[in-house]
Amino acid sequence: MALIAISACAPDDAVPIDRPTWDAQPIDSAIPDALVSDAQVSDAQVSDAQVSDAQVSDAQVSDAQVSDAQFEDALLDATRVLDMRLADMPDMAPDVAPPDMAPDMLIADMMLPDFAPPDMAPDMPVVDMMLGPGRLPEPGDLVITEVLAEPEAVRESLGEWFEVHNQSDAVLDLTGLVLTNARIGQLAERAVVVGLRPVAPGAFGVIGREADIALNGGVRLHAFFDGMTLNNSSDAIVISTPDGVELDRVAWDNGQTFPDVPGASMQLDLDEGYAVDNADGALWCASRTPFGTGDLGTPGTANIACRGAFTAAEFQSLVITRCPGCHTAGGRLGGLNLDDHTLSIGRPALQIAALTLIEPGDRARSYLYIKLTDRQASVGGDGTVMPQEGALDPDTIERVGRYIDGLPR
Repeated sequence: MALIAISACAPDDAVPIDRPTWDAQPIDSAIPDALVSDAQVSDAQVSDAQVSDAQVSDAQVSDAQVSDAQFEDALLDATRVLDMRLADMPDMAPDVAPPDMAPDMLIADMMLPDFAPPDMAPDMPVVDMMLGPGRLPEPGDLVITEVLAEPEAVRESLGEWFEVHNQSDAVLDLTGLVLTNARIGQLAERAVVVGLRPVAPGAFGVIGREADIALNGGVRLHAFFDGMTLNNSSDAIVISTPDGVELDRVAWDNGQTFPDVPGASMQLDLDEGYAVDNADGALWCASRTPFGTGDLGTPGTANIACRGAFTAAEFQSLVITRCPGCHTAGGRLGGLNLDDHTLSIGRPALQIAALTLIEPGDRARSYLYIKLTDRQASVGGDGTVMPQEGALDPDTIERVGRYIDGLPR
């Protein structure tokens, strides 16, 4: 039914009509049919002339006589319709994060596009439905924490990216930042960043060459750039404000101090934190975490601990890969066979009777670890460093040491 609201202007000398009151009752209870009875109208001494002056017709008065029960029924009907409409509406965001969702990922991000709108201007402000507009970064706000310069799962023109950590307590909009590199013997390339979504305080932002997640190897970017590449061997990334104030830079060196592993990002050691000097290659390592379509890295999430101990399975995979023939596939050079390295745990070293091949809980007494560090001569051993084709990188050796130290005695 339709409820009709009436607004009548009574003359100044009209006697006010007292609004009736009633006790709340169930809607199916017997309630008088009219809100204003004839007797009440009479008691209020509203004359025919006054009604006429107020321009309230007999039909209007009839329409206005809505009973209490009718009013409550109409209210309940409207509530039911509203409830049904709300039930049909999809949730704007899940109440619980999916199990594979990174701890520091914002739920609001799941509602944001994975690619930049084609007509988005470089100076268009970035606004997140949850975070609101961000400000331009200032010196000290950003630290470069990860770089993938040589993807293997996709073409380099699509899959190159780097990551920054927001050190500030403000939401940052990366739009308008200027990127340059440092090519030896060549002119530096320059690119202007186009923001896609802001970076929350304490969060990680990913800046890459291709914004479409279906093409770039499975990375959700916060910003993208064009006109600059990341060289595989030696190169640099320099981030500056639009007016030329440098915010941060990292320069890698073809594997001399920075890691150089195709298909894996180089990343700042989680154990070192993000307030360290990220220009020191010794604080970086190659990522071991698969993402997207198969490359290794942690774009947009916390890095790994570079020197975290190997698991038994990881160590077995390492020796199978790096020690073929000499100590695996049946090889027993120096009495050491690593087809199943657990069989060498606690066994005496043939060359040095005072040591074991792998001493549980003590890398210093493990001849295998001593050979990895090329210190065999210092304990009376001989031969060359292990593996023979070249020593492992310091991070890998440290992870082997931590694995041995963690073995139960």
